[in-house]
Amino acid sequence: MVIARGETSNTRLTDATVSRLHCELHWDGGHFRLVDLDSVGGTLVDGKKIKEHALKHHQEFQRGSRCCRVGETHRSSSPPRPSGGGFHPPYNGSTKLVEQTLTAGS
Repeated sequence: MVIARGETSNTRLTDATVSRLHCELHWDGGHFRLVDLDSVGGTLVDGKKIKEHALKHHQEFQRGSRCCRVGETHRSSSPPRPSGGGFHPPYNGSTKLVEQTLTAGS
């Protein structure tokens, strides 16, 4: 799942602080892997720029002026169907991308 504001992105963000190709999330069977796509402002986890990072459950990351985390929406006994773009959620439930706008002092 590409997180960016470019036309080929899965998310199509309008935030000008996010690059046209900013970062990408991959499910590798055990956790989400976050990869920065050489974005101008960088992708941060725990306040540090990363190139690639294995996200912990509900760990937040920042791209542009927004902070995000990947979380489960519900548990399911059957595996969810993979969505487009190679993004495969874990089989223990569906996932969603939760985000909030950062403000001064956040």
